[in-house]
Order: sequence, then C-alpha cells, then structure tokens
Amino acid sequence: MMNILVAQGRVDVSDLRINVIVAAILIIPACGTTNALAYGFFDQGFTQTPVVRTDYFSNIAGTARTPLQVSPCHFGQNPCPTLRTVWPQSNYWAEGFPANCSPFYNCPNYWWTLIMNNEPREASGNSGPADVSLPRYWPGGGGIMGFSTLYGNDNFPGDTYWRAHLVLSAYPINPVVGAIPYLGFGAFANGGNRWPIGALNPSNAPYILKFDSRLWASVLPAPCCGSGTTQLQTITSWLTIIASWGTHPKMIQIALWHQSRDPQNPSNPDPYLGGPPPQNHGVQFEWRYTQSGFYPGAVYLTLTAEEISSYCGLSVPTLVLNQDVHYSINLQQLFQCMNNHHLFDEPLPSTANIPINTVLWANESSGINGGLWTDVHNMRMVSTPSEAQDADGEDIGKRGIGEPLNYGAKTELIRQALQSQADMAAQENR
Repeated sequence: MMNILVAQGRVDVSDLRINVIVAAILIIPACGTTNALAYGFFDQGFTQTPVVRTDYFSNIAGTARTPLQVSPCHFGQNPCPTLRTVWPQSNYWAEGFPANCSPFYNCPNYWWTLIMNNEPREASGNSGPADVSLPRYWPGGGGIMGFSTLYGNDNFPGDTYWRAHLVLSAYPINPVVGAIPYLGFGAFANGGNRWPIGALNPSNAPYILKFDSRLWASVLPAPCCGSGTTQLQTITSWLTIIASWGTHPKMIQIALWHQSRDPQNPSNPDPYLGGPPPQNHGVQFEWRYTQSGFYPGAVYLTLTAEEISSYCGLSVPTLVLNQDVHYSINLQQLFQCMNNHHLFDEPLPSTANIPINTVLWANESSGINGGLWTDVHNMRMVSTPSEAQDADGEDIGKRGIGEPLNYGAKTELIRQALQSQADMAAQENR
C-alpha cells in the first residue's frame, strides 16, 4: 500500500467506529504507570488470547448498505478527486471478537487491527473496500492474504509465544492485474488500542519499541504482466510508526527485510530499496476514509534497517531466515534523527508527550509466484533504556541465536501448502 502512493467523520450505528479516545482513556492507567494518560500496547508482550479485527467495525462496511465515509482532501488538491465508497462485500474478519456484539455494550474494548489492502485499492477487481480489499485466508490456504495467530507448540516444539503470522502469497492469481498487495497487523490509537502507544519528548511515557520477529520463508516473485513489463519484482517486510504533530501525522517506514529485481535490468542488485537513504521522504500519504485507523494519512519517509545504523547510530537488524530476531528501537532517537536530517515537512516540536499513535508490521509484494512469511511476537513499549534488555541481560537489537527450524503441527501445514503452490507454479512455467 505505502510504496506506490503510493477520524473523525459522521458515525452511524451500522458501522460504528470506536474513536472515543478522549475522556475515557484519560483516567485509565496502563503499563504500570500512574500517568493521567495511558500508554503502551493494550496487550503488552502479546500474551493474551488474541483479539484481532479488520479495519472497519461491521460486516457491511463499504457495501451499498453502509458506504465508506470520505473526507475532503488534506493536501490542497484542487479539484479533490472523488473516491470509491462502495464495493461488493466488506471482507470483514475477526478472531476473538463476537460476531453479534453491540458496540459500547458487550464488544471487546481493545483489539489488534488486521490490514489487507490491494493497490490500486479502487480497482474493480477488489471485492472489498480499502484496507480489506481481499478476504483473509488461513495461511497457505489458497488466498493472497494469509493470517493467523498461533501459540506455543503450534509454532514449533517448545515455543512459548503467541505469534501473529503474516503470509502474503503471490501464487494465487490476483484479481487486479499488476496489483501490489499489503498485509499488515498492529495497533492504532484511534482503533482497538484506544490510547497512544508511546510518546516523543516523553515525560513518564514509553518511547522504546521492543518486539521479536521471525522470517519463515521468502520467495522473490517472478515478473508480472508479460515479458515487457517494467514493474519491479519486490517483497518487503515493513515496520511502520506514526506520530502526530503539526498539520499532518508523520510516518516512518523501516524495511526489516527486502528483495527486489528489475526484469528489464536484472544486473541491478536492489532496484527498489538500494538507493541512498532515505529511499523516500516528504511523501504525501492521503487516506480520506474516516472510519479507518489510517485516517487522515501522513507525510512519510522510508529507510532500510541496514541504513539506520550509519544514518542514525541505531541498531536495527534485518530479519534472518529461521531465527527470532530481537528488536529494541528508541523511537525518540529515531524521530529526532529524521528531524535532524530535515526529512519532515514540519520540524519536531519541543512539546512533551507527542503521541505515537500507530505501530504496524506488514508484508508487501509485487509480481507473481512468490511470497513472504513472517511473524511478530512479544511486542511491548518501555520507558527506560534499562528496560530494553532481555531478562538475561542480552541487549535486544542483537540477532537471536538461531536453531534448526522444527515446524509445529499448524506451521507445518502452512509450509506444505506454500511448497505445493510453488511446485504448481513451477510446473505451469515449464
């Protein structure tokens, strides 16, 4: 979604968007703090039985019964383009979220958000609205957007984590020719998290993002759309952080894993993310769907994990096949570094506790017959550098010690399904 760019609207009872972050969260402490304002992931460490939901609240959102609501343009476009607001189906999906609950009465108060966007999002081939363009599938189950949460031995023998598995497959035929699918999972303050995840210029607020992630499989897609195509072949695993100040929110995208190839210039080793840092900056990401967690969009920049060490002096490792990689990212230093390089459209102010409202992990691809399988787990926010160490004292940010991957019962099914799809694609291309 982001690489090709590329809420407060009217609410109706059939598509209720929970945006009530104001009075309620001001009195709810979290993360062990006594702040008047709560911070952190609602499920610090991803330890609870997961509650996950797609971006819009109802199973009719974006259909003729409840069209999406659209705001005016945010970057002065004149005329402001008309956006599509109705699709054939909602592609709503939830896990641990009752199907017939009543908002503000017996629905869960908090949830993780699943994003399944297929760019161009307004294309006629997409069955559902922006952010739920295509249905969720069991990973490897024949669909493009494969997502599941698995616990413990279902991941591999002896594992002790809940893991959110993101399996973006380019083996099934995409209903939009030349599409760029984007599968994301994370937390939105104006969605299921209900309060800021952290803060910049923190005053007794968390600003260090910790998580673990694993690369399970990676196959660079083949060229789409015939031998003369100019579309790059890409797979990228993103970490996205959005903080809010000034005229528009500010977004940083970090590529934790990436591969790319130009079918017309195959000798170029990395045509997509191989340029000098940052890859993009000052990009206007317009998102006018008011019920969405992404509303109203942001001004963003993009870097790779490899670049941040030299560019900012921060340790952000890349993903490693069949290894848990541990991350501890000081978001204050990250945003301050980008500000010092004058990469934001408006400088970072000195105001205390500028909210960090979104943290998202996502896989994105272009091309056919390939895919990317990652997981994210153990996500949390902490407030001091001393908390940014594992219990055994190892600095997070160093690569975890890998072990030969023994699949669990359910991850073995995913692996077999993906291998079967790859074998079928190889047979078809002979």
